Amino acid sequence: MMLKLRRLGVGSGILSCIAAAMLCMEFAATGEAAQPASPGAAAATAAGDCFTPSGTPGCTDACIQAAVCAVDSFCCAVAWDSICVGEATSIGCPACPGSCGAPGDCFTATAAPGCTDACIQAAVCAADPFCCATSWDSICVGEATSIGCPACPGSCVGGPTCDLTVETDCFMTHGPGCSESCIEASVCAADPFCCATSWDGICVGEAASIGTPCDCDVDATPDVCEPDCDADGTPDDCELDGDGNGIPDDCDSCNLHVVTDCFSTHGPGCSEPCIEASVCAADPFCCATAWDSICASEAISIGTPCDCDASGTPDVCEGSTSAQVIRAGTPPNPLAFLPDPAGGPILGGTWSPFFDHTSFLPGSLLDLILVSPSPVNIVLPGYGTLLCTLTASPIIVSVATPGTFAIPVPFSCGAMGITLCTQGGSTDGVSFALANALDVTLGLL
Repeated sequence: MMLKLRRLGVGSGILSCIAAAMLCMEFAATGEAAQPASPGAAAATAAGDCFTPSGTPGCTDACIQAAVCAVDSFCCAVAWDSICVGEATSIGCPACPGSCGAPGDCFTATAAPGCTDACIQAAVCAADPFCCATSWDSICVGEATSIGCPACPGSCVGGPTCDLTVETDCFMTHGPGCSESCIEASVCAADPFCCATSWDGICVGEAASIGTPCDCDVDATPDVCEPDCDADGTPDDCELDGDGNGIPDDCDSCNLHVVTDCFSTHGPGCSEPCIEASVCAADPFCCATAWDSICASEAISIGTPCDCDASGTPDVCEGSTSAQVIRAGTPPNPLAFLPDPAGGPILGGTWSPFFDHTSFLPGSLLDLILVSPSPVNIVLPGYGTLLCTLTASPIIVSVATPGTFAIPVPFSCGAMGITLCTQGGSTDGVSFALANALDVTLGLL
């Protein structure tokens, strides 16, 4: 019955601050906090931390104690229970005050009025309205100290590394439920009123006494204070990071787990050459026999992707994949100049397109490839459609039919992503005919 009566007795934040000011002023004059009942009760037993429930009356912070006891005498006369803890929080007294020197710090003089600690501000401004109306000067700082508020409160000893009173709404009164799911669940399991009707002062106290915040990686830092790049409620440390680069897959603009096959199991080798090289140098099995789960793990632990321009973004995510696209032109040339089965031209490698003479100039003696910087579409009667520009010094590569092309592609990081036009043509010694073009992109993969 006492609990329900006290549920109705929690005062408003404004009244609490006024009462805090009056009682803190009394503390400044007498040297001890006002106790509405049994003035010596708090002194008989050592008081505890203001944000930890205890069986003894009062708490160690004179200003917080005064603010709470002004609206709930039980806290200074009988015991500083979980409701008192909740009231301390809902009034606006921080559980883990920050260090001195922060903007608006109550113990640093400033030209602006007021300070960041609601309890201290209320106590000082009740005695000296100038501090909240004009500026928080050195006199206000002195008054804050003389009232009994600590000048440089430290962090909570043994407490959390983040301030849940700031990161969540579980320590203030409002509608049903609170924003931290694990605290909400533990409180509402014990007191369904908090999720069904409203999150009142008792719920706030219960949040402080029985609420345990979610901590998915069990590192003693609540999830709500951990980095969460996609704001989905799951901290980055608990998200899938397939390539082990420290960035969750959902936020990774270059997710090697997706753009390469180096982190899955399959046949020998993997599609990212630098990761493949580093893994196979340490474990030849991965390139000789199979890319098994051990190789995939080694890709995470020792694999370093290619980054030829040292930009920090792997080449595979910078548009560095080679390509070769067939273009017949208008009117179309015969499709006889065919792509390299191994893929497009790779920097530092060789590119080997080939000709199919099944129906295109079967008696050919010489095959040629024109390499040009840009495409065109010009009809040359008797020869076909010219599909690549003719520069002043065109590059022409030739091989005797039915030879094999092996065109060297010089390595240059600056050439990565460059597109070129290449067109095939053949002659049988009497006539010459143009085939299709292959528009190529130079890459590293």
